[in-house]
Amino acid sequence: MDTMTDRRDRTLHRLAGYVRALRYEDLPPEVAHKAKALLLDTLGAILAGHGSAAARLARGLAGEARRPFAASVIGCARLAAPDRAAFANAIAARGVDTLDAYHRHGKVGHPADCIPPLLTTADYAQASGKALIEATVIAYEIFCWLRDYFEHPGFDNTNCARIGAAAGAAKLLGLDEKRIAACLSLAAVNENVLKEVRSRPAAMTRETAAGYQARAAVFAALLAAEGGRGSDRAFDGPAGWLRLVADGDYDTGTLGGAGRPFRMLDTWIKLRAIPGAAYPIVMATEKLAPIAEADQVDRIVLEVYGKLKKSFGTGAQRWSPDSRDTADHSAPFIVSTILANGALDLHAFDEDRIHDERVRSLMQKVEVEECADFTAAYADRHEHRARLTVFRTDGTCEVAETGGDADDLSAPKPDAQINKKFLMLAGPILPDGQARDAVERWWNLECVDDIAALLSGLLLQG
Repeated sequence: MDTMTDRRDRTLHRLAGYVRALRYEDLPPEVAHKAKALLLDTLGAILAGHGSAAARLARGLAGEARRPFAASVIGCARLAAPDRAAFANAIAARGVDTLDAYHRHGKVGHPADCIPPLLTTADYAQASGKALIEATVIAYEIFCWLRDYFEHPGFDNTNCARIGAAAGAAKLLGLDEKRIAACLSLAAVNENVLKEVRSRPAAMTRETAAGYQARAAVFAALLAAEGGRGSDRAFDGPAGWLRLVADGDYDTGTLGGAGRPFRMLDTWIKLRAIPGAAYPIVMATEKLAPIAEADQVDRIVLEVYGKLKKSFGTGAQRWSPDSRDTADHSAPFIVSTILANGALDLHAFDEDRIHDERVRSLMQKVEVEECADFTAAYADRHEHRARLTVFRTDGTCEVAETGGDADDLSAPKPDAQINKKFLMLAGPILPDGQARDAVERWWNLECVDDIAALLSGLLLQG
């Protein structure tokens, strides 16, 4: 029976109703606190990534605009049209690999890709801190819910970020339920990103994919605010997003709130500017670094879980990286550069470090092996374990292990560690005292009346 009710997109209207109904006052304290932590963490990433080649290119394309039809390009005095500002801010956030991680049902993603377009929309709308927290929780919940079921091998999971960010942007603009539905429809149907963005490490496709999704999310919200209409079968229809892009089964009864847990609490904050999977390698190696004389090392054995060995320690290219994007996915390089330099800093993947002769010499001594116990711990408890053994030419050895404890990627991060990371990222590039002032202000975000005033004061030196 082909009635209007049957043709109604239940997923679209369920999501629109969810976005409209959720209120800051309904958020558990720990959820609001986690939202502030993630906002501060992503802001640090945007500031630290300001100098990347892709970020400079995006700022050059941003153009200029004036209030009230503009938003901040974060870190500089420039105002641009909101969608272009979102593009530039999102690309900067990807300039250093320090965004959060979400891992569930074997699926991974970076829900923090939603935050730059939300910061931009909040700036444009001169929204309050409470409104930004509210929108961030909404974006994360929708991103993570979509990511839980996203199966398609040909489309990239950043498509989930576009829809989550569009939902949060619609909330920040104060749209009614009908226009929220239009925004979600426009975001779902247009500009879906192919998995090809991850197949060429030397290209800028990964950074620009995040930028495109941010720009599209903000533009969908602005278009809906002006009365733009989307398809009424955007998700559930025979040619809708769930069938053709996600290719998965969705349970719309599991969104957070009303006593159900919010998925935001399951996201992980990284303390290093590295892919999340590399975290246990770094934490174990830093316990033995630095090594005074490389020629006194006979062998270096790194034991990891199976998935990590496959993605970071298999194939000849892992022992001969030639760019940042190949070096930060090379277990031999990560181990060797830390042993040679003492720690992993923001410049670890710079061109001169990648080709450093001492690092290259150590890399040839690195062996990567799978540990069955670590593979089981990863599968059963999402523990990220690694063990590093350095065998010296004099017959002695040193061993360090990490994971399954306070060092684990999935372990909750205290506020002090999040603050330390922000100061590491932003402290060297903000004027004296401004980074510490930003930390204090962002932890008190619920007291801020105008996000635009907060962001406009973050001006990088030089």
